[in-house]
Amino acid sequence: MANKAGVAVDSIVKTVFDKALTNDLKKCMNAKIKTAIGKSSKLEVDDNPKQGFSLTATLELTKDDKSKPVQLKATIAIAILGSGISAVTINLKTPGQADAGSNPDKYGAVANELVGDILDSMLPKAIKAMEAKAP
Repeated sequence: MANKAGVAVDSIVKTVFDKALTNDLKKCMNAKIKTAIGKSSKLEVDDNPKQGFSLTATLELTKDDKSKPVQLKATIAIAILGSGISAVTINLKTPGQADAGSNPDKYGAVANELVGDILDSMLPKAIKAMEAKAP
């Protein structure tokens, strides 16, 4: 079998209601994305692919204090760009929301779960799109 196409992964937290959550959310996103790529027979994580893709996931996470219970609203946009292969750009964007309850100490756990759920729904599409364009 031919070599797997490399995928460089970058996660960006563009907007977050609590800056203290930024690092945990980035770790959550990176772990989910890298695990999904690792399950592919045609793709592998590679920080500098000569032939492959660059995948950037951007998170916007807000909190709606006016609703009861408090709602967390997240949107994740995934942009994929081919590198060293024929021109490829793939863009996906998915929103989601979750009840955060009334305990601020639990907002971080709810945020991580929400981000994970959104990525679980998006990543199969992203992986399939990259596999279809892999050299």
